[in-house]
Amino acid sequence: MPDEYLFELENGLSFWCREGTNDQNTTYACAYEDEYELADEDVVDKLVFDVGAYTGGVSVWLASRGARVVAVEPVPDNADMVRRNAELNGVGDR
Repeated sequence: MPDEYLFELENGLSFWCREGTNDQNTTYACAYEDEYELADEDVVDKLVFDVGAYTGGVSVWLASRGARVVAVEPVPDNADMVRRNAELNGVGDR
């Protein structure tokens, strides 16, 4: 299993990332650079499905903005990271 480190974004969110993976780049693009152009969307109390959630960059970011999120990730190690990153950012119940 790769070593992990905490990656903190300028928007106040933090994510566990794994050394030697694309975790940090993907998280930064999704949860900070708004790769999917969702920053202007009103997501408060909206139900969002994140299929292929990877490590939760989009899921956690949208949940932190008030969305109710169902994150689906088929890779067990990645699904665990989604759960851990959601808990880390206080949105594990969203």
